[in-house]
Amino acid sequence: MQLKLNDQHIETLATSLHELLDENAFLHKSGIAVAINDRVIQRSQWADKQLNEHDVILVITAAAGG
Repeated sequence: MQLKLNDQHIETLATSLHELLDENAFLHKSGIAVAINDRVIQRSQWADKQLNEHDVILVITAAAGG
């Protein structure tokens, strides 16, 4: 499946958001938010959220600072 992940075109065998995040070492990070096609996906929905060809996924990592 072809997707866009953080502005990079990728090809993956992942069919769910959970699988994609695991594949790309995001799954166990704290302080991240995920949006698919400009819609924020709650962490509780990651395992059930199915991906579709050409979805645009944005993973944002919170950073401390001031």
